[in-house]
Amino acid sequence: MSAISSMSVLRRLLSPVGRRLWEWRCRRNAAAAVRQAQRLRRLPAAVDRPLRVAYVHPGFPAAPSQAPCAGGGGVKYLWLEERFPHGFPECDAVYAVSSARHERAAAVFAEAKRRGIPIVWNQDGAYFPHSYGAAAAERGNRAMGELLHAADYVLYQSEFARSSSHRFLGARNGPGEILYNAVDTAFYRPMEERRGPGTVLLAAGSHDDAYRLPLVMDVFQLARQRVPDLRLLIAGRIGAEPLAEVRRRIERERWRDVVEIAGPYAPATTPQLFNRAHVFLHAKYSDVCPSVVLEAMACGLPVAFSATGGTPELVGDAGVGVPTEQDWDRPRPPPAEALADAVVRVAAARDEFSRRARSRAVEHFDIQPWLARHEAVFREWAERRTP
Repeated sequence: MSAISSMSVLRRLLSPVGRRLWEWRCRRNAAAAVRQAQRLRRLPAAVDRPLRVAYVHPGFPAAPSQAPCAGGGGVKYLWLEERFPHGFPECDAVYAVSSARHERAAAVFAEAKRRGIPIVWNQDGAYFPHSYGAAAAERGNRAMGELLHAADYVLYQSEFARSSSHRFLGARNGPGEILYNAVDTAFYRPMEERRGPGTVLLAAGSHDDAYRLPLVMDVFQLARQRVPDLRLLIAGRIGAEPLAEVRRRIERERWRDVVEIAGPYAPATTPQLFNRAHVFLHAKYSDVCPSVVLEAMACGLPVAFSATGGTPELVGDAGVGVPTEQDWDRPRPPPAEALADAVVRVAAARDEFSRRARSRAVEHFDIQPWLARHEAVFREWAERRTP
């Protein structure tokens, strides 16, 4: 993108009308985002002046707290904005996650390069053909690859994120490191008083992949044959047709008393919801660095999971994974029988697995070291800034 075209895009984005439009569109979700940010514990005040960072997110140029990013990957911006105020173009660094809109990010990158502002890029994988189709994946990876290689420093969300981005976006020679996603372990914590009798299996997150909910239902049916008190709690976003099919199956199997559909949930109530369960089922194929798994572990939930993508790097010995073939062209989740066996094994030793899950979340994925590492990276590159 030329300097002239990038500036024209930025002028439109930063105009008073454009800013008011973004704020109006995002206002419905802003309150939840702000409440989530206010709950986070802050690091001690830095000795030097606060860094100012431009966060390139879907709601740019609005600040993250004024945009609909209260859940999923967008919550990263809220954590960071609490520590490093948002601003552009007067900033010390640009920070972008690879899910940002590519045209917008390219315009910001071009202006940052012109001003000598360092760019830190958070990479969560690539456009995989099995999820987007070959043609769309190729187009998306071409645009994402240009941004990855334009960044000064890259934070890969997992080893799988690094290897898959090298495969689809091209090997990068510049500096970077692996920095896993994080979880606020003071907010996401075990609440044993909320856990009822029996064994509740939780499947949470966005259920967009066509195979996921049918697989979850199959796993539940098989595992319940060996764990008679097993119940299923499904939470998160579900499309209309998949939801209708789940309800039809509940009626067909006469599961009204043992399967609950909680629907979408807000970040503010996630710990209460997760603490109703005893085992977490994560059946997604090739998930790069699922924050929902970290949230479950922080709440003391052991995990039965598809051992693909970056999930095994997160769970470690806090659950039981089922390996399956890595296929970039179509998803190959584990068979239901193997995942059901993993659920049964975790349920049989859930107290020990629960202890490991909480301990691993606190020791390896707590928000405080994650924030501290970002500050160190921002300061290091701000000091290198070209006048």
